[in-house]
Amino acid sequence: MTSWKRATSWKRRTEFQSKRFRPYALSVGQMNLTWNDFHEALGTLFLKLMVDHPRKLRDLRRCRVLWGAISSDREKRKLVEVLADNFDATRYPTVPTLTEDLKFLVRRGHSLEDRRNDVIHAPVFLVNNALVAGAMGVQCMDIVPSRFSARGQRLKGPAHRAGRELLAAIRLYRDYAAALSKYASDINDAWLARDTKRRRAWPRRPPLPPLKD
Repeated sequence: MTSWKRATSWKRRTEFQSKRFRPYALSVGQMNLTWNDFHEALGTLFLKLMVDHPRKLRDLRRCRVLWGAISSDREKRKLVEVLADNFDATRYPTVPTLTEDLKFLVRRGHSLEDRRNDVIHAPVFLVNNALVAGAMGVQCMDIVPSRFSARGQRLKGPAHRAGRELLAAIRLYRDYAAALSKYASDINDAWLARDTKRRRAWPRRPPLPPLKD
């Protein structure tokens, strides 16, 4: 028992586990999980671009390993973009807009990536002093990004986001990634349906808001 206590004595509870940080931590986690899900959906389209027939299981496994071996999300998206540029649309007359739809996914992913990285890497802190809050122009007990961090400055944006405004921005990025993920999955489903001569409407691009800051 003594040795067990000694082994765990380094553990300490941090302020990020407090109730105040719970909504922020939850939103950051949801945003990152949704971002990862978007790239898994892109990976399915990558497999379809690489392998003509779904029964070629060995080729599918190899392509899945290749996709998983690429550690950079941006490089994964660029790979999809290159394949889209070299896609022979004449061989697939049932998917005439596929190339531009894939480029739309890639470009919107590029746009979202910097915001996602700001959320993940920007240091934040809780303003628990009324005088400091007043000087900063925020509410006491607001969570704010560090003004000494380049990521924190970008996460604050021109509106100096803090508290609820900061949460709203992170949730916007989460929902943006979710819309891209759903669109990528819908493209794959429609493409598979048309390959098997089943009728299925081609999905429309989601009306995503511009990411200006």
